[in-house]
Amino acid sequence: MDDAMEFDVQPPGDLWRFSVGSPEAHGATWALTCARHTNDVYLSTREHGGGDSKWSFHQSGDWRMQYSQAKAEELGVSRVLSQWNRPAADSLGYTEMIRILLPTSDIVPGAKELTRLSKVEWIDPAPAGMMTVILICVIAPGTQVPLPSDLTPLRLIALHDGSIVMVFRADAEIAGYAPLFQSSRTDIRRLPAPGGGAWRPSRTDPDARGMVDAVSGDGRHEIWDLWL
Repeated sequence: MDDAMEFDVQPPGDLWRFSVGSPEAHGATWALTCARHTNDVYLSTREHGGGDSKWSFHQSGDWRMQYSQAKAEELGVSRVLSQWNRPAADSLGYTEMIRILLPTSDIVPGAKELTRLSKVEWIDPAPAGMMTVILICVIAPGTQVPLPSDLTPLRLIALHDGSIVMVFRADAEIAGYAPLFQSSRTDIRRLPAPGGGAWRPSRTDPDARGMVDAVSGDGRHEIWDLWL
């Protein structure tokens, strides 16, 4: 890693809870879990079926979003909702795992107060009219990487083999995403999100959030965190 990057690296087995906003107004609340004895990494959110589904980044290179075994059995469907192979590292040495996109307009006051708030790290949102991007990457053991000037490091976590999971934030223009976000909100209100059971979101409920598992035009895997 670049010597200019001064940041504590968390040990294998780290569990990090985070959310963009504040206890009074925030987006989805996330848990990033890194296994202690393997290189497996997991990402989940209480707003996405309350633990019925998660994103799994297995050390085998099998990366996927899937239901829990119990939820899949309850619904009588396959566990796997989407699946892809670990991509190659980019020219700087980063392997992108996933991005979370949260429009600032989708951060609304009055969200349900969380338990153990001291365990949630609150991340500053992008300015009005923009979106916050949370980027999760991994670098191979011993890799020297430059720190991109447009990204702010949030957390570094060691994996079992010495790889490092790196989480960054950035502000971004919504631009062409705006119509996609709006059509996704409409679709989710018509049909529950995976793992959501019979839940029907209400536009007046500050906790009514939908997670969209998406792939960008250039093949990046993204999660759109939207207020419905």
